[in-house]
Amino acid sequence: MKKVLGILTVLVAITMLFTVAFAEDAKSKVPENLQKAYAKMTDNASYTMTTTTKVQDKEMKSVSKAFFKDAKNYRMDSEAMGMKSRTVVNGETAWTYMEAQNMIMSMPVPPAANTELKKDIEYVEGKDGENVTFTFTDAASKMKVVTTVSPKDQTVVKTAMINEKGEVISTSVYSDWKFDKIDDSMFKKPEGAKEMQMPQAPQTK
Repeated sequence: MKKVLGILTVLVAITMLFTVAFAEDAKSKVPENLQKAYAKMTDNASYTMTTTTKVQDKEMKSVSKAFFKDAKNYRMDSEAMGMKSRTVVNGETAWTYMEAQNMIMSMPVPPAANTELKKDIEYVEGKDGENVTFTFTDAASKMKVVTTVSPKDQTVVKTAMINEKGEVISTSVYSDWKFDKIDDSMFKKPEGAKEMQMPQAPQTK
């Protein structure tokens, strides 16, 4: 159970961080309305992200509340399978808090988008009712990310991750948008929590 929950948490984070990565690096390539949507969602914005993910042939759901001061300072409170966690990226530091264990685990700060990868990523623009869709495809892995944007509200409506077989492995629906100043107190660590470092992968010679 813990392993499945861990996988789910990682996939939710990947979905979110993939979106942030494009927000960092999409300015010179994608259309203006998508630029504006990414900028809006990472500028003193909060919203709810409901994610459905397929893990080991099972469908898992999680609900996350995101708080973005900017693209390098944000917090995500998630609940999946009754377990609550909080991931915070605050400039040069990043950590995850697991409520049940009252434990904080430091982790590497997610890297900025790699501009070299942009050469291998293409997008196709489409329509979904009144909304606009953007399908990003990585030429090497054949992985796709489909982002649906509301041109009227300039907000992201949905993000889907599709594997090389064309199977949807994760779908995130965005709602409850608010645009108020995100205070620095949102990034403070819970008092009394135990802290530990993320285990390092063994080095190969």
